[in-house]
Amino acid sequence: MKQLLREILGSAIFSEFGGDKMVFAPQAESSAHVSESNPHTSGTFAIPADLFPSDFEIHYVPGNKNFLESVIEKVPIERPARIYIFPPLLSRRFLSDRMRAEFPMMDFAEIVLTRLLEIVAPGTLIWVTLPEAFCVNESARAGRERIAKHAKPRLIIANDVSAEVFNLGLHRQLRMVGLLLEKGNFDGNLVRFFKCPQTDNERECSAAIGDFKRLIRLSGGKTNLGFVLREGIPPGTSWFYQAHHPDLARREADLAHLGAVQRLGDLVEVIRGIHPAMDRNLLIEPSSSDGVVLLEGRAIKADGTIDLEEPRYRVSVPPERQVQLGDICIRAIQGSQERLTCAIFESAIPAAPSFQSVLTLRLRDASLRKHADFLVSYLRSSACRVFLQSQGVGIQINANKLLALPVPIADEPLRVAVDTLGHAATQFREWAEELEAARSSLFESQSARNARVSAMSMGRLAKQRYEAASLVTDFRQRVRTRFPHPIAFRWRTVESQHANLEGYIQVLECAEVTVTYLAVMAMLLAKSVNKPIPWLGQLSKRISTTGHGTNMGDWITILQDVKGDNFAGDIPDTTPFVEVTRFQSDKQVEGSLRKLASWRNDQSHGRGPKGSAVEVAFAEAKQQLEILLESVEFISDYPLRFVEETRRDTFRRLTTYTYRELMGDHALVSVTQGETADAEVEARSLYLCDRAAKLHLLRPLLIGRECPVCQSWGTFFLDTLTKNGKQQSEAIVIKSMEHGHTCDDLDLLEAFRYWGMVL
Repeated sequence: MKQLLREILGSAIFSEFGGDKMVFAPQAESSAHVSESNPHTSGTFAIPADLFPSDFEIHYVPGNKNFLESVIEKVPIERPARIYIFPPLLSRRFLSDRMRAEFPMMDFAEIVLTRLLEIVAPGTLIWVTLPEAFCVNESARAGRERIAKHAKPRLIIANDVSAEVFNLGLHRQLRMVGLLLEKGNFDGNLVRFFKCPQTDNERECSAAIGDFKRLIRLSGGKTNLGFVLREGIPPGTSWFYQAHHPDLARREADLAHLGAVQRLGDLVEVIRGIHPAMDRNLLIEPSSSDGVVLLEGRAIKADGTIDLEEPRYRVSVPPERQVQLGDICIRAIQGSQERLTCAIFESAIPAAPSFQSVLTLRLRDASLRKHADFLVSYLRSSACRVFLQSQGVGIQINANKLLALPVPIADEPLRVAVDTLGHAATQFREWAEELEAARSSLFESQSARNARVSAMSMGRLAKQRYEAASLVTDFRQRVRTRFPHPIAFRWRTVESQHANLEGYIQVLECAEVTVTYLAVMAMLLAKSVNKPIPWLGQLSKRISTTGHGTNMGDWITILQDVKGDNFAGDIPDTTPFVEVTRFQSDKQVEGSLRKLASWRNDQSHGRGPKGSAVEVAFAEAKQQLEILLESVEFISDYPLRFVEETRRDTFRRLTTYTYRELMGDHALVSVTQGETADAEVEARSLYLCDRAAKLHLLRPLLIGRECPVCQSWGTFFLDTLTKNGKQQSEAIVIKSMEHGHTCDDLDLLEAFRYWGMVL
């Protein structure tokens, strides 16, 4: 690591410029000297001489408060054009009263840098090593603004490692940054940022040096380890590497796909906790029954629960200073955790938050409470941690920086999905606890006989749960149970077939039914966003004038018409059925569709496999069908419903409807009741229900009825148009997805004309 810094300083920075090169560092004879001194009151640390190339003129000047006088004395005499300075890291509380009055709110290192900038000549380049806090902390903003009046930052180098790499005797958590400042040249705002990786590997060091050299030649863009800000650092913002990285802006923009983005402070307020010093009079002995529990950070567990069973303190506070149900509690000190440790307060035990170790967030609006689980999931995420780290947040969570977080507010379908995951996780934990308790009770019960019976019973239930969960992980089982009935029925038929010609045909028919169903969803999507599907015009002409019916190629062409950004570029991700525009983006899926369509066409024209080739063709076709079905599993999120009866309540503005949910391979399912705000819900019609529980009418694209041929339930779609009798009356011919049977329907003609499928 030191070698990498040495090469950057010598070869990649100062060698680019002419002029004398001088180093000013605190005088320290050895690392032993450092250990014997008190760096808190002296600010003096040893700087390894081998950090710099041989052509650097190194000046070890007296440390402590005399450092400033020595530098001010030497610089005007030597008049260096390039300076490296490592000022003593001395806190302002150890400075003299006179110096604190002359330089308010500045630490010693900032004072040294400010004075140095005042005395050097315009055009001088100064490289200064400072604690990272100078670039990040709000308290250092005034110092950054003072320095910016004299010089422009041209290069900022961050480190993935602490100051230990310099062997400076500094605390391992203290991180340093390198700043390259140019005195007096305010033409252009370009600033380069670079991050030194932690490595002593020769190859990795060489790659990092090469990356840096590319960076200093760039006038925009980024490299693997750095980036360029053409417009410079916006006034009032930090000088922190991560805060300005272009990937951060991209990630924040990407959050919009999860919902409207707001600042956390717009959604919550921070509730003031109990301060151990200021509120000492409120503390009560933990053994007392008075007051309430003091909620400390250690009570917030990594699994999202809060344990208040063994508090260290109790406090006597009014209800308004207590944690309320639904408040979000966060550990203020995260330690080595990579993600925030937080939980929603749901305890029946009253508690008040600790000022030092807990941040308590209360939603500003009661309507936001349903978003609490989603918000906590986001706060625990690595994405949230990235945004916090971009603000320089480390072990201690700063409330102001936390409130500045960008937060997505999920739409209803996404919120419900996240809540469902949370509830499932809770249920799994409860089952695990039940099983562990049953296992432990086997040897703790007073009656071994009763314990045996209980353990056997619980074991039976556990086995059933395990088997049910195993089935869910089986994709083929999910198709049978979670896909819409027409596809699930066809898939069950495929699975029951032998590797013969009949089985091969069943595979192809299952594929055709699948793409037909997807094309219907695509048509619903196009209608909802008012976009045309070009192929429908040609399809309607062919059906109306030639009598030729629909085929698999028609449905695939419709899917091609809605594929990709040309069709869906401006359609929000929350739009129902938008997934049909994207599943073909996978080249493997596109290839499967093409193969299945070709095989279906060959089979229809007598060119299908024969003899011994059938068995191989069956296996290959089934494999391609599975690829297709796996790519469209999103259709299981849109239940197919057959509405049987409806009843409208005008005063409540709700429609109550009874329906059968036709998901899975069996059409005989129980009747369920639902409610919708839609005034018009057709009885005896099929609907798709989206993630927001809104119904989408499928008539006439899909018709649910008893098949007149086999008297079984069928889901019918447009096959062709016929002309009957001398009067040439027209009738729609519809075809069953499940059995392939057809029948005429005189009542559907106008409905299909409305959809533009017939003339």
